[in-house]
Amino acid sequence: MLILKYFLVVGAVLTAGLIALNAHLLPAGICMDAQLQERLQATAAGNPLFVEEMLALIGESVGRDLAVPPTIQALLAARLDQLRTEERTVLECGSVEGQSFHRGTVQVMAPQERDVSGRLMTLVRQDLLRPDRAVLPGEEAFRFRHLLIRDAAYEALSKADRAQLHERFARWLEMRGTGLVELDEIVGYHLEQAFRYRCELGPADDNAHRLAGDAAAHLEVAGRRAMDRGDTGAAVNLLERAEALLPPRKINLAVQLCLTRGLAESGRIDDAISRASRIADRCSAAGDHVGELRAKLEQIRQQASVDPGRWLAELDALVEDARPAIEHDGDAAGRAALEHAAGYVDYIRCRQAAALAAFTRGMQHARQAGDLWFETSMRAMAAACIYLGPTPVSAALSWLDDAKLKSAGYQPRLDMLKAALLAELGHFHEARSLLAQTIVQMNERGLALLAGYAMQTAWRIEMLAGDDTAAERVARRGCEQLDRLGEHSFLSTQSCQLADALYALGRYEESDQWALRGLDLGGNDDLATQLLGLSVRSRLHARKGDISAALALAEQVDDLARSSDDPRDPGDAALNHAEVRYLAGDRTQANKMLGQAIEHYKRKGATAYVVRAHRLAAEWALAI
Repeated sequence: MLILKYFLVVGAVLTAGLIALNAHLLPAGICMDAQLQERLQATAAGNPLFVEEMLALIGESVGRDLAVPPTIQALLAARLDQLRTEERTVLECGSVEGQSFHRGTVQVMAPQERDVSGRLMTLVRQDLLRPDRAVLPGEEAFRFRHLLIRDAAYEALSKADRAQLHERFARWLEMRGTGLVELDEIVGYHLEQAFRYRCELGPADDNAHRLAGDAAAHLEVAGRRAMDRGDTGAAVNLLERAEALLPPRKINLAVQLCLTRGLAESGRIDDAISRASRIADRCSAAGDHVGELRAKLEQIRQQASVDPGRWLAELDALVEDARPAIEHDGDAAGRAALEHAAGYVDYIRCRQAAALAAFTRGMQHARQAGDLWFETSMRAMAAACIYLGPTPVSAALSWLDDAKLKSAGYQPRLDMLKAALLAELGHFHEARSLLAQTIVQMNERGLALLAGYAMQTAWRIEMLAGDDTAAERVARRGCEQLDRLGEHSFLSTQSCQLADALYALGRYEESDQWALRGLDLGGNDDLATQLLGLSVRSRLHARKGDISAALALAEQVDDLARSSDDPRDPGDAALNHAEVRYLAGDRTQANKMLGQAIEHYKRKGATAYVVRAHRLAAEWALAI
């Protein structure tokens, strides 16, 4: 109660001060009586806009009785009611474009008005509008002094008028705004509004359906363009709105699959899977076998990201079954989808050379199909293959820089991988800074799934830097986000990374729980998860004194690592084996395995890994 009284007193004091400061708004010789001033103070409650508009209204209502409106919205409506009809019409027409608008907009919406420029300057003198910077060349621009003034002008329009004016503005902009980057998004929005208002006024007629079709066409173009530039959140919004405008029709496969991928990248994986399934069914019903295969490839690839243990083998089988039909058909978009799925299977199984070849072929097909987003996405996957393959770190950095120059669209994975490589050279501050900037941009663009995946890179940076506490923190954050999104392919590996960080912190019981969870989620085909999860468990067994179980797991990890193209995998396996041997009291074998690990790391040029191995050797008092 005391706090409420305090704010009421402060509001009254502020309002009194605002009235005094803005008294110049009243015409000379006009003063407020005490009763009116008291009502104004009580209603304004310290709102500057309310005070300014009320004083302006008083000045425009000389000689008339005046009540203080109860809300700012009512006050602004009263203020606009005082305008001449011509001025109010100009203001209402401008409000249709938005808070900022152009003189040409008003002229096309109010063709009967012969002096639009004069009316606008009158409204500027009345401080309802202010000059603004024009977006369209050769135009004058204005903006409402406050967004609430714009809203009041727009609310004064009937739904029929809004429908007509939105359409009129959109058609004018189609001809006048050809240089605008956002043309399709803006025109699509205004045609969409025109359609909505027509539907609110009665059943949609042929003209309304034409508006919906035109709006959807513009929104689809804008949505595809948003995907190409990496703005996934905007793309999903635009494409879903386009779809909602139209009744079921012959399927636009390219747009539907674009939306499916956007849903997955934004973290709506279940929605992506169900949509891909519906697309496959509709293509099947329409007799489009290749379209059905493309949709199924997308569906099962997304399912493999949720449950790789169950779906990765099925995706592999589908790739082989679909290849003859898609290659015989010869459609570039279909071939791109096929190679993307094939590359994904090899990537998860750590067969990076095969994955790189598939993604490289896929990029060529996507480029031929004019699918910039798909080409950019596969270039990012190819970059991951370069990072995880035998290419030395310095050469991989050059490859990434070259790939970034070739990418017309935004591709954060390139910077994410670059941050990991910088960390492997020991440039931890630069790596952290680049990754932090990249994650901010991913979140701004609605790339929730990728932002969660980026925590794997954050974990790697911190583990190499020797900050186990920070590694545990970022790995846990990644697990929480991926779990929330329902993604299990990345989550399985991230869980084992968290287990590794917890092991380094000496929290062995918790480490074992996370290692088991990661192994359970990942399945036998997920080599990265198997390598790290089994490594952690082998060391945990050794800590418990179960040396035979520890050695058996360490040798299993060694065998698995030999199937990987990444020299760091056998290096990590040897380092893990060295620790198990050290804990078993076999210093000779521990020393030998440490030497093998260092040789593998040197092949990759990963100096921070070498430094970490030497750090362990010093900790164990071994001479390498």
